[in-house]
Amino acid sequence: MRALSLLPFLLVAVPLSAQSEDQLRDAFEGRSVVVKIDMPATARGVDIQPMDRRPLDVSRYADRLKDFGTALKAGTTVMVTKVKVKKDLIEFQLGGGGYGTFGDEGDDVQVSTTAKSAREKSLEKGLKNEKDPANRKAMQEELDRLRRHRDEQDALVRATAAAAAVANKERIREKALAAGSRFNVRFDGGVPLDALTPDGLSRALAEYVDFTGGATAVASAPVAAGAAAPSASAAPSLTLRKGLLLAEVEALYGAPARTETHLLEGFHLLKATYTRGESTLTAEFVEGVLVRYGVSSN
Repeated sequence: MRALSLLPFLLVAVPLSAQSEDQLRDAFEGRSVVVKIDMPATARGVDIQPMDRRPLDVSRYADRLKDFGTALKAGTTVMVTKVKVKKDLIEFQLGGGGYGTFGDEGDDVQVSTTAKSAREKSLEKGLKNEKDPANRKAMQEELDRLRRHRDEQDALVRATAAAAAVANKERIREKALAAGSRFNVRFDGGVPLDALTPDGLSRALAEYVDFTGGATAVASAPVAAGAAAPSASAAPSLTLRKGLLLAEVEALYGAPARTETHLLEGFHLLKATYTRGESTLTAEFVEGVLVRYGVSSN
């Protein structure tokens, strides 16, 4: 009988939760809002805990901007694309909700090494039993050639994988920057009833979202007297490292003084020499990606 007496409450609880989410979706989805802070280009979004003394963990927020870049700049008008109520949080998704949800591809590139050939294995085994010095020398020289060839093949595979990884990462980064972001409004112990209303959710996000949908001016940082204002399109600073694209190396060192181009196993290998001041850079690119370099003094 006790189980039967609880049945009406169980039947009411689920529809109430569903009604709360429906109410929030009806109020916000498809509506334009203006973000007051930069939004990271990831589905991890920005965590807001309205009940805490400091609702925004600034350190974690800064890390996500640094790691993933900015999908939505402060002052951007964007559509609310989804509101989802979960056990202890409300997801407030903007412009697609951010990259990294189920079904979004990763940037991993698989690398496999070249297996030893049957001849290489046979020579290794034969050397253990061969006593004649002349035969041992000939076998060792052949084995060394086979090993060098395998090492060259593996180096090419790694270079190709590096080029593919850089291209893949850049392509995914561009997709992430266009995939929006989200706020995760979190509550310890479950979402309270007053947050499950449009007014309650608006109050929780009021410091970070302008719900009027109008244009919001973005304050500029003061510029010191005599200093030039930074260009909005200025590229981030580059440091020389493997994986840079040819154009990025030339942005650092200018046009090469000398170049050599080779076709290696169907891939384009470019050897380039750059001179900057009193230093010389020698660089090798596979399919336009830096795979090896050295810097020396003139």
